[in-house]
Amino acid sequence: MGPSRTPTAWHVAAIDDLDTLAAWGPAWDDLALRTRPAQPTLSYTWVRAQLEHLHPADTPWCVTFVSRGTRVVGVLPLRRDPNARGTGRWLPVLRSLADDHTPIAGPLLGEVDDPHHVLDLLVRAHFRHRTHPVSIVLEGLTAWSPSTIALRGGLPPWRVQRFADVAEGSTVDARVPYAEHLAALSSNARSQVRRAEKAIGRQGRLAFEIERGDLRFTERFEAYKELEASGWKGRAGTALAHRPRDEAFFRTLYGRLAAAGHLYWHVLSCGDQTVAMEVVVRLGRRIVVHKVAYDEAWRTHSPGHVVWSRTLEAACSDPELRTVDLLSYDALADRWKAVPYPYDRVLVHRTGLVPLLFAHAPSKVRATLRSWRELWRELWRARKDG
Repeated sequence: MGPSRTPTAWHVAAIDDLDTLAAWGPAWDDLALRTRPAQPTLSYTWVRAQLEHLHPADTPWCVTFVSRGTRVVGVLPLRRDPNARGTGRWLPVLRSLADDHTPIAGPLLGEVDDPHHVLDLLVRAHFRHRTHPVSIVLEGLTAWSPSTIALRGGLPPWRVQRFADVAEGSTVDARVPYAEHLAALSSNARSQVRRAEKAIGRQGRLAFEIERGDLRFTERFEAYKELEASGWKGRAGTALAHRPRDEAFFRTLYGRLAAAGHLYWHVLSCGDQTVAMEVVVRLGRRIVVHKVAYDEAWRTHSPGHVVWSRTLEAACSDPELRTVDLLSYDALADRWKAVPYPYDRVLVHRTGLVPLLFAHAPSKVRATLRSWRELWRELWRARKDG
């Protein structure tokens, strides 16, 4: 099972078991690598690890594929909303696999002449699958996503609603010389970077190293866990060392990305002591800074700021890179003039009365229905008491 071999034929598949899904894995990963901009969270490698370690075992999921000939041109992984209550139990809603670790989700579309048609086929396959959802929620869409661009004109015959999420990501242009990024900082921020580097350097030899993820994967992964656990995440109980399920997910995910040549450790050290680490994923001409941790003993020297400045400097020196993606927009991103981008959420549902009431209707309509139900209950009680 896999992509069709007929050169020009459209082929649609809906897969809901991991063994069958594996046959589509190489073509899916290839599409994620070819799509611009490349995003690791939209790849088979990423979604497979999610389904293996983070997805509730009793919650149905499905991945729809559209291929033309031997080339996969569209992928849409969705799961039944695990938190559905009330009508959601018998009028199911499907959602993207976005979560705390995966802000960018949604459909993956390749470069095709008619992206609307591909997206329609992907969505239609989910509506026809055994779950028979009343609506689909696409989360974690970015403004530059081919799916977002395709959805701007609607998706007949489906109804489409767009909502802006609160969360934001941010990017930095790696084609701009590092000196220009540094000059754009406030004088205080530039001084802070220099003072921090000098303060760390006085304790020993300051070094920054970019290491391929597969060279010493287990050693580096364990070192990252220790750094993370030594800081505020460790105190809050959110570090990987305190969350076995998350730890298993990242060990599997990072291990596979490293084996495929996409994962790198960015390590800031002083002498023989590791001060800070970043986990960086590289796809095509884009790198994603996915995680960062530092030794709490060095917190007064801004180790996170220093390792980021070295990462950006290295990225700007690499002629093959165009973009550094931070996936979030925080104080550091703001300080370095990173360009923020929103994560959008799109609701796609059928036409008709049931979707109108339970997927498209505003909260006031639902509140009215609930009030009518309460009114009938009161009338029924009054009749029984009378």
